Amino acid sequence: MSREAHVRFCEGVEVKFLCATRPLVCSIDCGFDTWHRERLRLRFINAPERNTVAGQKTKRFLQEILSEVDFVILKTYGIDIYGRYLADVFYLPGEADAEVVAAKGQFLNQALLDSKMVDYVL
Repeated sequence: MSREAHVRFCEGVEVKFLCATRPLVCSIDCGFDTWHRERLRLRFINAPERNTVAGQKTKRFLQEILSEVDFVILKTYGIDIYGRYLADVFYLPGEADAEVVAAKGQFLNQALLDSKMVDYVL
């Protein structure tokens, strides 16, 4: 990848829940056939609680978006107090080249904000 070192190729994103207590889970390609399963919190996103109608609606929205892609690109910004990576997630349906997704991918965090299903938080 030509981007900074904290950009990672990520495959097999599972959408269990998207809220403060249940982040995204993915398998990260560390290189040399080494994969690491990690929990992510989307940067600047405050999602509804999982046991609410809004939480389930957000989960379905996210599952629909991510069902169209085989992998995503992560840009991480450190670890929060719960040990989750704070991440920006980029995806591009139908694209198989990670370089293209990294350069031209759609910003998942922004898609969630545009859908008005989550709140922006600093």
